[in-house]
Amino acid sequence: MISAKTLYFIKLTAVCMLFILLWLTALLVFAADKYDIMVNVKAGNNVVGVNPLTNDFDFGDLSTNLRATRYMTLENKSENKRYIAIFKTGEIGQMVEISNNFFDLAPAESKKIELNLYIPPSARNKAYRGKIVVVKLPIF
Repeated sequence: MISAKTLYFIKLTAVCMLFILLWLTALLVFAADKYDIMVNVKAGNNVVGVNPLTNDFDFGDLSTNLRATRYMTLENKSENKRYIAIFKTGEIGQMVEISNNFFDLAPAESKKIELNLYIPPSARNKAYRGKIVVVKLPIF
């Protein structure tokens, strides 16, 4: 039978490990690359207003039932292999598919990722916003 003192130390160790795990997760998310992503859903058929800027993921103005694609290129400039995890947040996240969310990237390797947006017929006429979050974890 486990003594009360041993049980106390087991619980304390578990709480400390959970705290460390949460702290590391918060640190990785804080250090992650974050990009704004947006689209303005407009009334009408086949409405397309393209954003001429290429420095962000602004899909411009689109009506329902339309698709658009943006690209991002990720490059590993470190000397170690990286595990890449890409997440999407916000209302627009439901409309965006990422071609490859989780993968390894060798040193000096780059990979082109597609962000495919589809505006469903049920989308309301408004601006949808969110973030693309790219976490890069070293693999030793």
